[in-house]
Amino acid sequence: MADTDPTPALHDDFPEGESKRIAKRDSLFLLTTVSDESGQPLGKARVRNLSESGLMADCEASFRDGDRLVVHLRGVGEVAGQVSWVRGDRIGMMFDRRIDPQA
Repeated sequence: MADTDPTPALHDDFPEGESKRIAKRDSLFLLTTVSDESGQPLGKARVRNLSESGLMADCEASFRDGDRLVVHLRGVGEVAGQVSWVRGDRIGMMFDRRIDPQA
C-alpha cells in the first residue's frame, strides 16, 4: 500500500512513543451502509481500505469533518466513529474502538 494513504490511525491508545499513523491498512472493496448514531440511514459507501482504527471510503452522501457515523462492516458488525477528513466523495473515518480488520 502506498505511504501516501490518508486513512487515519489517530487513537490515543497506541503504546507510548509509537506513531499514531502506523496502523496496518488492508486494501479492499467492501460495500457498506452508513447511518447516523440514531440509526437513520445515510447511504452506501465503498470501503477502499480498512485498519483496526479507521477506514477510507467513497460515499454516495456528503459528509463533513467531525460528522459522527456508524458503518456496518461484514464480520465485524456496527462500528461508530468520526469523519476525520473529506476529499470530494471520499472520507477518512476514525473508529471509536479498535476492530479486527481480518474478521
